Amino acid sequence: MPLVLTDEDRAELAGWLEGELRWLAERARIVLACAEPGSGVARVAAELGSTRMTVRKWRRRFATFADLVSTVTTFADPLATGAARERAWDPATRTWQAT
Repeated sequence: MPLVLTDEDRAELAGWLEGELRWLAERARIVLACAEPGSGVARVAAELGSTRMTVRKWRRRFATFADLVSTVTTFADPLATGAARERAWDPATRTWQAT
């Protein structure tokens, strides 16, 4: 089942493809590819030259945070490379706060 993205999510993810941060561009490519009809983990991994584990990880993280105020902001957290940490995005200060 493909991910469902809002127009705002698609626009922001597309902007990340042009940015200087390779890790963020990779995440954006994975999520955008997973949102295409007929996309599967193995297909996306093969098309992007990634691993199925990496595609599953970022697809799951994006889907998990879809109910938050700003999925793309959460997804762009540079610390979100390993296990989930106990912290929350504070939109007032635009920083991550320990919870």
